Amino acid sequence: MNIVISPDKFGDNVTAVQAAEAMKRGVLREVPEASITLTPMADGSLGTSEALLYKEEAEKKYIKVLDPHLRPIEVPYWINKKNVVYIDSESVLGLHFLEKNERNLLATSSYGLGELLAAASKEASHIVLSLGTSASADMGLGMLEALGARFHGENGQLLQQTGTKDLSGLSHADVSGVTLPPMTILCKASLPLTGPQGALSTFGLQAGESDGVIEFLESAVNRAATLFNKGTDKKDQPGAGAAGGLGFAFLSLNYSLHHASSFVAEKLLQKHLNNADCIFTGEGQVDHLEHTSRVVPLIRKLAEKADIPYYVVKTFTNNTTVEAKEETLSFEFPDEVSPEEITYRDTLQKIEDAVAEITLKFHKKPYQ
Repeated sequence: MNIVISPDKFGDNVTAVQAAEAMKRGVLREVPEASITLTPMADGSLGTSEALLYKEEAEKKYIKVLDPHLRPIEVPYWINKKNVVYIDSESVLGLHFLEKNERNLLATSSYGLGELLAAASKEASHIVLSLGTSASADMGLGMLEALGARFHGENGQLLQQTGTKDLSGLSHADVSGVTLPPMTILCKASLPLTGPQGALSTFGLQAGESDGVIEFLESAVNRAATLFNKGTDKKDQPGAGAAGGLGFAFLSLNYSLHHASSFVAEKLLQKHLNNADCIFTGEGQVDHLEHTSRVVPLIRKLAEKADIPYYVVKTFTNNTTVEAKEETLSFEFPDEVSPEEITYRDTLQKIEDAVAEITLKFHKKPYQ
């Protein structure tokens, strides 16, 4: 029996690698002789670099940069033997850096990501950058400034440590000073930058911004986009809205954007599907209504195309379920256990138990 295990991360406390290893333990509990291939997955969110580098030797480094509120933080990046650097934008710009009362799109900047890219560029032959969720919606202004771009305000003044607040008053943009090595840009979201289906509207509402703030941002971004070289024809391209407009910034620098989960699947997973008898995947979900990541829908599509069974482990706040083609099994945490008490070890154990149960139910008979 050849089994492929390809989960995404489970919330903020279980990485895709940890989840994959827990699933492997679950399979081996019931079918010790199974041949198992682990391909941890990612969709551009935090953890994408770690998934791409699974089983590959790379050095993890740390650098001090500024967070979305321009406060000093220390963040990681990876570099392999070929001097390819791997960076997750969420490691610098993620919402986890901000308290709920600090989540104001108008007060944030992508400057710290530019600092990280500038430092990494000094030793990189190539950079793989994953654009996940961002606390900033500055269209990459801060990042570009840290990389050598120059922006001027309404009165001609040079703007420094630019952010979302500067979009509406921008009068001149010069990105000629930006120099970066070849890059692969991976996007979690394929949304355009503006419009009803754009990133500003979608993410702004999710972030709790008012309609007035979103309308202001839409107007400011549309105006600022015209200042970039050929920028006006790129803000509506798929992925332009990724990570608060960072996708647009890279499109304006003539980089191509790639769908993150499809890229990871093509690099790590697809070569193993031809010989697979089944595939396990999974994710941590906020609620029962929609997927948190893009990984599970993609795995389901690939499994159906390859005509192999798939099993999806999904953890919620208080339970774990397994979705299969034929039925769903549920594994509950005790009622007396609060969400705050559910540690990553609890989650890993539930993932392992869920996979063991589904393995016993659907795959043990051939070995008896």
